[in-house]
Amino acid sequence: MKRYLVRLRRLPDNARGALWMLGAVTAFAMMDALIKWVGQTLDPFQIALFRCLFGGLFVLPFALRHGPAAIRTRRWGGHLGRALIGYTAMTLGFYAVTHLPLADATALSFTRPLFMILLAVLFLNEQVRWRRWSATGVGFLGVLVMARPGEGGFEFAALIAIAATLF
Repeated sequence: MKRYLVRLRRLPDNARGALWMLGAVTAFAMMDALIKWVGQTLDPFQIALFRCLFGGLFVLPFALRHGPAAIRTRRWGGHLGRALIGYTAMTLGFYAVTHLPLADATALSFTRPLFMILLAVLFLNEQVRWRRWSATGVGFLGVLVMARPGEGGFEFAALIAIAATLF
C-alpha cells in the first residue's frame, strides 16, 4: 500500500487531480444508485438526514483535531443559510432520483450551469452578452424537452429536479 502512495505522490498534479475527479464521479454515481435503491423503502428526507449524518462522521475527525477554533465564525447567519439551501437542494435532488428514472434525474441535474448564469446576473451583476443568453435559452429549451410536458403539464418529479438544480 505504501508503495502505491509513493507512486501517486510522484504523479504530476494534473494527473492526481484527474484521479481524484474520477474517484468523485464514481462515488457520486454509486451514491445515486444507492439512493434509488434505498428510496424504494425510505422517504427522501430520511435519506438526506442519513447522508448528512454519515457525511458529518467523516468531517468529525478534522473538526476534533483543530478544536472549537475550526468552527469559529462571525457569520453564523450566512453559514446557516448556506446549510439550509444545501440541505434543500440535496433533499429535492434525492426526491428526483427516487421518483424519476435515474438517467432523467441525472440529465436534469446537468442544468445547473444554466441557473448559475441567471443567478450570477441577479446577485453578482455579471455582464452577459447575447451569445451566452442565446446558449442559455437553447439550454432551457432542452430542459423543456427533457421534462416532457404532457397533457397534464410537467411531471411533478421533473419540476422538483429542476428546483433542486436551482438551489
